Amino acid sequence: MKKTVAILCDMHLSADTNSSQYAFFLRAVESIRRRGITRIFTLGDLTAFGDPLAWDLYLDAVRDFEHLEILGNADVRNPHTVALLESRVKNSETQIGERRVVGIQTPCGEIADADWARLELLHDGDVILLHYYLDALKEPSRTRFFELIESRALTVLHGHKHLDMDDTVGRSRVLGFRGLDPDKAIGGYPSVVYVSFGETVECEREELSLDPQLLHDVSRFFGISCLHLYEDLQYAIDRNIRYAELRCDKKSFACEPALIELIEEWRRVTGGFLSVHMPNLSLKDGVLTGGDRFREVLDFALLVKADHLTVHPPRRTSRRAVLDDSACFDEFLSYYVEAVRKLPRNVTVGIENLHCEPGEKCDENRCFAYNPEEVTLWIDAINEALGEPFRVGHVLDVGHARNNGSFAKQYPISRWYAMMGKRAVAYHIHQSVRVEDGQLKNHRPLDCWFGPMINYCGFFHAWETGVINRAPIFLEVKGWENHERSLAGFDAMLRT
Repeated sequence: MKKTVAILCDMHLSADTNSSQYAFFLRAVESIRRRGITRIFTLGDLTAFGDPLAWDLYLDAVRDFEHLEILGNADVRNPHTVALLESRVKNSETQIGERRVVGIQTPCGEIADADWARLELLHDGDVILLHYYLDALKEPSRTRFFELIESRALTVLHGHKHLDMDDTVGRSRVLGFRGLDPDKAIGGYPSVVYVSFGETVECEREELSLDPQLLHDVSRFFGISCLHLYEDLQYAIDRNIRYAELRCDKKSFACEPALIELIEEWRRVTGGFLSVHMPNLSLKDGVLTGGDRFREVLDFALLVKADHLTVHPPRRTSRRAVLDDSACFDEFLSYYVEAVRKLPRNVTVGIENLHCEPGEKCDENRCFAYNPEEVTLWIDAINEALGEPFRVGHVLDVGHARNNGSFAKQYPISRWYAMMGKRAVAYHIHQSVRVEDGQLKNHRPLDCWFGPMINYCGFFHAWETGVINRAPIFLEVKGWENHERSLAGFDAMLRT
């Protein structure tokens, strides 16, 4: 007789019950309940940052089930809570019929000596639960584990990679799962997996999809970021795209009659909403630079009657210089305040979050505006100087929030949604990918809206539930052909 268990992993829960992570987790638990499944195995990264309150939310939801958990790397990110969480998962073992199930703690990619003693007792047909996928295990654990599963007919279940996998290693079967995080699951919607153990092992994945009507609603706000002004604006005309953002922060930008004529044509065709991305202000050798260029582009924005301005905080300027030097702070602030005061009241202004650069240390010497608190501080300073608390809002760049060095762990995308979503006046969306040097690169097309680094289900869910404002969404990818690829990917998503 087959015995079926539900597999959960990589939920990355916080204590925030309004998060998309918590919503998808509850959907998974309800699905398990409807199917009459009584066992749940959770394969690590139950929490986003080792929060015991998040673990308590999990325990409350699964209290009617027989459940077994192991730790993942995210569960041990907070050194102050590691011992507490470790105390909850020691010696995780159970039975599935005649099969022995052994949960092995691999939050740091290593297998302890005590766990090796348990593994050596396994026989053909038994089951191993891990968090790390096999290639991610550190030596010598990796080599020794491969030797074990090559010599015995075992089933290994794991998470961590946020990707569905089904491999055979020696005599053993190794199954990996994409998990439940709507910001990180790769290749599709967050999913719960049902694994049935009989003479063979069978898997059924249930994807927790979104309402197509929600996706249609989101699509009405789609626009493009025009890095190549003429080519991209022409593409917006040809495809009747109503929202367009002109990247005027490049040195090559010039206010030419041909560009103004093209903007007027685009407006005639689409009745469009025009955003202007302002050039950077920064500090070089203690001197504020970029001011003349900033004012030049502001004049252009007024000339073409822009509906919105996207503005970076002080760019490539140390956090210390911005926050500890009041003269520096005030000098930067004066440019932002001067710009907003020149704008008509119907023009929205958003401050965009920046991200940690490759190789930059996330310490006190880093640059400014990499976390929600600093972006909020800058927005509030501008509004206070204007005497208008809600005049300037936030341009939430989802890709920057994800590709943000170690801040991406402390401030995952879902936390940006929760903290900044109600201040958002526009969004930048794009994909991040790892390149050969292992670094993350931004502004890649969204061929698949389910990863590899950002799954936009969390964004759509936050939109649906009102966690984030409904506002223009600019595809900030390079080249009209990549806009086309991204929009085609979204059309495919609507059809699934």
